[in-house]
Amino acid sequence: MLGAGVFAGLATLTRQAGAAVSGALVVWAALRPAALSVHPIKRRRAILAATLAAGVGLALAPWAIRNFVVFGQWMPLETTGGITFLMSNYEDATGRYLLSDWEAVHQRYLGTQPDEFARNALGYQLGVEHIKREPIRILKLVPMRLAYLFDLEGREHLWLYSLGYFGPRARAVVLATGWS
Repeated sequence: MLGAGVFAGLATLTRQAGAAVSGALVVWAALRPAALSVHPIKRRRAILAATLAAGVGLALAPWAIRNFVVFGQWMPLETTGGITFLMSNYEDATGRYLLSDWEAVHQRYLGTQPDEFARNALGYQLGVEHIKREPIRILKLVPMRLAYLFDLEGREHLWLYSLGYFGPRARAVVLATGWS
């Protein structure tokens, strides 16, 4: 379980959304049946959950310490979550995460901030303000976000096509995407 916790923590470091997975794993470990255990069930569940949580903590600790050293404040996860949140909820948001949006958001909103931590905090604040101003528009983006989340991006298509995974490329696909 310690190894599973470390892997869940590493996943959290690569994508902040992994925090939900890590939390779900700890809850699962605490609630799973332990019928084959020689220990009392509640004790076994607590040990499994604590071991899993310790693994997550081991993976997150170096990054949290780095953030504290650099910014003087505790931030156990990534320092760009607020920026990503703002990109998902500002007035020009489309539901898709585009690098051109990243540049526009930085220039428009975050360029005056002194460091990552300040940009992160301001990103969350402005994102919440945009949601309060336009809740219906933001809600309409949810289906688009889900569609983009489960859709392959261009680089995945390119990689899979280059391996011949989908078979020969249709002429329409080549012309539509500009791939040769």
